[in-house]
Amino acid sequence: GRVLYSDSNTTMSRLFMLCCCLLVAAGHAFVTTRPNLQVKKSSHTKTITTLNVIPEAFTDTPETARTYFYIWFFGGQGGATVALGQFPKQFAKFKSLFDMSEEGPTAAGETVGLSPLCLYPRDISKADVDQVLSNKLSVEQMVAKGPKPNYLSEKGYLCFESFADANKKCNPLTIRAVFD
Repeated sequence: GRVLYSDSNTTMSRLFMLCCCLLVAAGHAFVTTRPNLQVKKSSHTKTITTLNVIPEAFTDTPETARTYFYIWFFGGQGGATVALGQFPKQFAKFKSLFDMSEEGPTAAGETVGLSPLCLYPRDISKADVDQVLSNKLSVEQMVAKGPKPNYLSEKGYLCFESFADANKKCNPLTIRAVFD
């Protein structure tokens, strides 16, 4: 089984590299735009217009195009850096979601039918959802009585901590699912 996976992985890597090479070969990254070409075929004349991804105002010379390449390339690196910085936090939240699946009381019974695409570790029961939804506190009361861990909660917005505090007796996974 392991060798087959490795062969499949190698094949996919080679296919990906081939596609990248074809894409690069077909592109015109630093080529200045050419004027319309006139193609004469028998007695009919056709005009072929080249299309560029970047407007001509940015690519009037190869030097200008290179300048914009570096701006966009390093600008994209900033987005990747932010994503890499957020990954550990998002992974920790995802892990805590799975830890919630076994804690707290549950009414069990019929389930809601939560899709696996929601990435919850298990389905939640309708009785647990009804218990959370039957909370008589308004959002304003939950915010006023609950903890205020961030700026938005201090300004009156409902955060998860305040919502969880208002539903202490309910199943933690159900509280998270209803809040989400």
